[in-house]
Amino acid sequence: MVMKKFSIILLIMAFIGILVGGIMLIVTNSKTNYTMIVYVKDGISENEADNLKKFIADIPEVQEVTYIDKEQSFEQAISKFRSEGDDITAESIEKSYTKNNHPFKASYEIVYSKKNSKDKIEDVLKNSKYKDYIEIIKCF
Repeated sequence: MVMKKFSIILLIMAFIGILVGGIMLIVTNSKTNYTMIVYVKDGISENEADNLKKFIADIPEVQEVTYIDKEQSFEQAISKFRSEGDDITAESIEKSYTKNNHPFKASYEIVYSKKNSKDKIEDVLKNSKYKDYIEIIKCF
């Protein structure tokens, strides 16, 4: 009789463990965010950049959008190399370029939560009145 009760308790505990594990898996997967970077062509004005940011933010699938201007992009590149311990490359960039004359692009970092939203967001951007500002779209 004791063995039967013990078996039932183990069975109940296993069921609860599976249930909790399943719930945790669902919660973890539902919180996953995806990132898309939209690089824009040089020469975009501050007004055009603001309008494009508002346009992107209004796309229903987009959760968050951050604009990184050309100067910030330059500074981020240098910081990235320094944080990775590559001071030589960081110093080389600083000596070879200026904040206004460098190869790093202004961009928008777009966060969205559904993996299948990628194509929809890309289509909206590529067919918008802002399509001529867009140079490259990369998804991560």
